[in-house]
Amino acid sequence: MLLVTWVTWTQHIKNVKGECMKSMNILRTLSHHHWGCDEEILLRIYRSVIRSKLEYGNILYSTSCRTNMNLLNTVPNTAFRIILGAFRSSPSESLHVEAQEMPLNLRRQKTLLSYALKVFAMPNHPAHDPMKTSKYPTTIKPMTLLSIPQMVQQHSESINLNSLVPMFYSKHAPWSRHQPMLNTVLHRYNKQETHGAILKQHFLELKTKEKFDEEFYTDASKDEHGVACSIVNEHNNTVSYKLPPTSSIHTGELFAIYKSLFSTMTPGQHIAIFTDSLSSIQSISNIYSNNPLIQKIQERCHIVKTNKNISTTIIWIPSHVGIEGNEVADQSAKLALSSDLPITNFQLHSDLKATIKLKSLRDWQTKWNSSNNKLHAIQPEIDSPLKISLNRKDKIVIRRLRIAHTRLTHGYLMSSEEHPICEYCRETRLTVEHLLSRCPHYDEIRRRMGLKENLKDNLNSATQIEATLKFLKECQLYNHI
Repeated sequence: MLLVTWVTWTQHIKNVKGECMKSMNILRTLSHHHWGCDEEILLRIYRSVIRSKLEYGNILYSTSCRTNMNLLNTVPNTAFRIILGAFRSSPSESLHVEAQEMPLNLRRQKTLLSYALKVFAMPNHPAHDPMKTSKYPTTIKPMTLLSIPQMVQQHSESINLNSLVPMFYSKHAPWSRHQPMLNTVLHRYNKQETHGAILKQHFLELKTKEKFDEEFYTDASKDEHGVACSIVNEHNNTVSYKLPPTSSIHTGELFAIYKSLFSTMTPGQHIAIFTDSLSSIQSISNIYSNNPLIQKIQERCHIVKTNKNISTTIIWIPSHVGIEGNEVADQSAKLALSSDLPITNFQLHSDLKATIKLKSLRDWQTKWNSSNNKLHAIQPEIDSPLKISLNRKDKIVIRRLRIAHTRLTHGYLMSSEEHPICEYCRETRLTVEHLLSRCPHYDEIRRRMGLKENLKDNLNSATQIEATLKFLKECQLYNHI
């Protein structure tokens, strides 16, 4: 009988935590409240020395139980309190948002999905078949330990990993292929400083000089519903395609170029593909690109040159300067967005990787919205961090005020005393909001310093933060924060 044992990773996780806590001494040494390093430098040290240890092999040990995984959560919490100079009672959710560091469980989820993405895109990967298997149940009990395929299945419900375009393996060495000719001569004219009629004239001169047998114009468009691209030939015949909503505009531009290479062509011709996407041409120029779509374009150009002696030139043209083919392609791509064209099942690894990152940020935002702490009222969006240049001491004071945990208001937790009461208002509990916005004893100073009634306004903008610091010093509260 085959016995299956489950690796608990308990000892490994304890060892990882121990190593990280030893490295924490570096942060403690460099984080003095008066002469310590800037936050950004301390965060870089954390990411390189501590976070790197936490994330090494985290795909494997993420199968451990929740109790073991929670042991690691104390590591970033401790690090952020040191880096931000935050009080020990500060909520961990607030610390992550102030440090702009995603919680460990979401980072593990992001890393796992990125790894699964890579495996799904490589049919010859040893883990490809086990990762894609569908034998695992879709309903999982809350306390059940999950395997890696089960976790991928659980976290990727909103992401279609099965639509991935597999990695392309050419039969020809990159340096031995016939590469398309790339022409960006029109880019030397500054579009902002050159009249559209002049740019169009340079374009016509280029066409006359080269004498192409076939001409194709490509363009792509993107909105909140998806991506579409169009191909227009010199007779204004149009073909359009719709791509999955997770595709990028760059993929749409490349896809149109790729599809134009399958148009009907006569052997021995010299064809031109005109595109207003400079990034697409720059990408195609890289013969060692890992992008499957770029590799397919390069391979197709090699095949038509080898089998039919068809030369391909991809030319950059400026957009919206009156070039007829480009204008038609642009309008066709925009119309295709709202059309009932079937969505082409063509999803690149790089596009889904960006989708996974956005999913992790959305999950973090959802978690932040469900938290009940003071910082959420000041910074409701996780992607709007505080950006201000202050010395170490001032920045620590502002961080503590934003988190709403200061020595003055929460020092009682460390000394097992009662919650402090405002000595001027009596019976009113002492809070950061009370000090900065409500206490009548400081009304005159608040008006003189220009503080707003809203705590969010006072602790977000550079001007108001400067006024808040002056207020604290005037009231002799600065050293008690």
